[in-house]
Amino acid sequence: MPCLFYPDLYGCAYKDKDHNGNEIEIELSAVFELPKLSAVRKDLSYGTQRDYLDHPNCIGWIREGADENPGSGIAVLMSNSVAASKKMEMGLKHANKTFIDMLGNVAEQVVVNEDGWAVFTCAPEKCFSLGIKS
Repeated sequence: MPCLFYPDLYGCAYKDKDHNGNEIEIELSAVFELPKLSAVRKDLSYGTQRDYLDHPNCIGWIREGADENPGSGIAVLMSNSVAASKKMEMGLKHANKTFIDMLGNVAEQVVVNEDGWAVFTCAPEKCFSLGIKS
């Protein structure tokens, strides 16, 4: 079960002691994409999941969507290195549909082919590049 904490949304700063007893300043930055990611997860992340964990620096997964959640279905790609792409199967119900990056990291739209597959791309060192139907 995913959990969000106050510092995730708003950031925080405080003082603590390190393992030697020295006082240190801790600052946690807010993850500005988190509200949008949470909404996408709540509204669109349904159905069969397929994982694409075939590279040490770029992983992806899709959620195919569910009929009882109209408009659902997402593709997620994450890279902690260079820009990357993966061919992922969205399923036949998404054939010829267009996906966009909800976080704005990739400008190009992705069209799922007639067999339900598409190549999704993420920007360099971006934790999320999220494709979603436009």
